[in-house]
Amino acid sequence: MSREITDTTPKYDNQDLPDGRMEFMIIGDIEKKYGRNGGEYFIATLQYSSGIGKHLFMTSMLGPLLRAIGIPETEKNKFDWDTTEQAGKKFIATISHAPDKKDPAIVRQNMSEIKRIDDEDIPLGE
Repeated sequence: MSREITDTTPKYDNQDLPDGRMEFMIIGDIEKKYGRNGGEYFIATLQYSSGIGKHLFMTSMLGPLLRAIGIPETEKNKFDWDTTEQAGKKFIATISHAPDKKDPAIVRQNMSEIKRIDDEDIPLGE
């Protein structure tokens, strides 16, 4: 047996983004992952004014983001999109953190009020 140093920090702890309303830009591909029970989820790497963070979207929570970044619905709540073609797209959203309903020791990062950025929403430089 050999001595090991093992970092067991979760790869996606979903606590990367600070609370508040801010502008985000998608960086790189949106990664599709599968949970232990077979459900799928997506990880987006996002740039914001003071850094870079990640946000996990369950499939049922992805619709508002896809609408905000301009992905058309092929049917109600169904989207035909490519995870590798979203880099550079921007949107505004509110981040909050709250304890998990089943296990209050776990804090979940939430994204709400996801909105498309229109030209009039983009702040002008000073």
